[in-house]
Amino acid sequence: MDSWVGVPGTTLTNWPDENIHSSGDDLWQMDATQLKRNAFIVAATALWLADAGGTETAALAPFVTARSLERIARDAATAAEWMRSGKREAADRSRTARNLLDASIASLRALGPSDTTVAPVLSSRRNDQRKAARMIRDSVVPPEGLDASAGNAGPSDTERRLEKRVPKTDAATIARRVCAETLSAGAWYYGECTPEMVEKFFETEAKDGLIMMAPKAPS
Repeated sequence: MDSWVGVPGTTLTNWPDENIHSSGDDLWQMDATQLKRNAFIVAATALWLADAGGTETAALAPFVTARSLERIARDAATAAEWMRSGKREAADRSRTARNLLDASIASLRALGPSDTTVAPVLSSRRNDQRKAARMIRDSVVPPEGLDASAGNAGPSDTERRLEKRVPKTDAATIARRVCAETLSAGAWYYGECTPEMVEKFFETEAKDGLIMMAPKAPS
């Protein structure tokens, strides 16, 4: 699910893939049989979705719900482990872990079906899912101010700075989403991500004239 646009999606990836997005990701790693399978799956899925009505939507909903809960549970386990043994100070670890679970909750979106008898049911199910996901999040990372031992200090100074530095775009949200995806996928795949690294990237882009960015406020 792409939470930014609200479109459900499926990745046809052999996971873990040590070659993807690396210097080893070339034609020698391609498999003709796998490509044929992918083409068939994409075509069949597109045809099924194009013709789907209320009956098909109701049948698909439990599967989507189960996979969403699977993703949330996996991210909850990752967040808990990061709080226990992640890098940086306790407040940073707590902030990063909660950000990951916030991103998971944000992904609980779905295209609204045109069938008016099914839409309310799916909407209710989605709301129930979000409530359950928030309970899981708060059990792993207590809300700010609820448990001082968790070190949950809210947005960092860098995040607050990023919220004001890119016109018309909340750069802090971009930083949080990028870092959440990095933590969810694993350091072996994306490496390390921090708001400071994202800010440095934005500053480089602004220096090259690719984006507009407000000057950093004096500290």
